[in-house]
Amino acid sequence: MEKKRTIVEAIKVVLSNDRQGLTYQEVYKKIVEQDLYKFGAQDPKSVVRAKLRSHCAGFDFPTASPKKYFCISERIGTINYY
Repeated sequence: MEKKRTIVEAIKVVLSNDRQGLTYQEVYKKIVEQDLYKFGAQDPKSVVRAKLRSHCAGFDFPTASPKKYFCISERIGTINYY
C-alpha cells in the first residue's frame, strides 16, 4: 500500500519540477492536475497558500513552522512566486 503524501510533500514535488516560480494558485492547480493530493477542505487554495507561507524562509510568525522548505523567488506587487 502506497504511503499518502502530505500537502507539503505535494508542494515540494510541484516546485521541484518548475524552476521558474509559481503562485500558490498555480501550485494548487498543478497538485490537482498531477493528482498529488486529495483535498478535503472547502477552500483548498487557501490551504496551499498557508502551507507555503508557514514553511517559507522569511515568513516568521507565531504559528509558522520552524522547518523552511520554500522561498519567494520573485514578488510582483502583492503576488509571491515560490
